[in-house]
Amino acid sequence: MTEKFETVRLRILGEDHTIACEPGDREVLKSAASLLDEQIENVQHADPLLDTTNVFMLAALRLATNLLQSQRETDSSATETLDSVRSVRRRVERRLEKAAAADGAKAQAAG
Repeated sequence: MTEKFETVRLRILGEDHTIACEPGDREVLKSAASLLDEQIENVQHADPLLDTTNVFMLAALRLATNLLQSQRETDSSATETLDSVRSVRRRVERRLEKAAAADGAKAQAAG
């Protein structure tokens, strides 16, 4: 079985790069390359004396930092949502227990 790959042409730091990618990944790679290029430009603007290796490293660190912050925010939000769902579930269970107890008391009184 042969894998089918597509190629995508990306422009980073003023240079064209053609890479292979999974079918359907072209647009996300273009977006990623654009984001990387933007970060590179920001780093270069902040310190025009940096060499290319340090520019790439700092741009990658900025992107990695943004990713980790986003993941932490997502994890925190998921934890808050889960806590809220658990709280609602406990309240519903208590109300159902009270309703069942009240129905049981009514049945006993009627019987």
